[in-house]
Amino acid sequence: MIGRWRRDSRRRDSEPPRSHDPAEGDYWRQLPVGSSVVLRDFQALKEAHAEADGVNYEVVARRHYRFFAAGSGDHHSVVGEYLLFDIEAASVTHHLVAVLGATGGGGRPELRIYYRPDGFEPGTRAALLDAGFAWLFAEPPNLDDFVPYELDYATRPDVPPIDDGGEERELDFVASGGPRYGEVEEPGGHRVPVIAVEYRAQQDAANPLMLILEEGGLDSEGDAVSEGGFVSLFLGSPIDLTQMDVYAV
Repeated sequence: MIGRWRRDSRRRDSEPPRSHDPAEGDYWRQLPVGSSVVLRDFQALKEAHAEADGVNYEVVARRHYRFFAAGSGDHHSVVGEYLLFDIEAASVTHHLVAVLGATGGGGRPELRIYYRPDGFEPGTRAALLDAGFAWLFAEPPNLDDFVPYELDYATRPDVPPIDDGGEERELDFVASGGPRYGEVEEPGGHRVPVIAVEYRAQQDAANPLMLILEEGGLDSEGDAVSEGGFVSLFLGSPIDLTQMDVYAV
């Protein structure tokens, strides 16, 4: 009995204590599905025709992305994380992202609210090229001889007019550094490779941020598949803790 108690004690001691401070990274790492998020930013209130006390969303899904140092090959050298939460209110779905620095590092999480733009359906690289989204990618040297998985994402994509806070605008998005490479853990523990590219508009805008997330793209042997991974596109804006409340379950 004593031996078993000691083994269980060591296991519990290895788990980080529950954080109750949303200014800490562990709070977002531990935030479970079923929690509530109340948004009081201008766009959320405008969309819902709500009063200043905010719009209540439920966390219905979460994904944890980890990014590694370029070329390190060391999956323990995490240099950044995304905690992406799908939040729903009535028929509206947004995506709350907590961006964290290196594991164990200090600093407050950077919070963002994203949405999926109308007219964009996530899909493989090949499907997006067929659907007219070639502007996501840099033009290959030979337009007649390339495979989708070899394409680089454009650093300054020719984004068509978008709905920016109720106004159709053409925004000039520029990549904020190069792609980030990492993985996301699926239910059951299966790890899927991921590429993330962040962009920021050069003009003042209601939604100055754009994010590309590509998941998968490798076969069971770890080789690239020609059609590329599954690509999602998000538009959004920064948000801070004065514009929201979070109630963890």
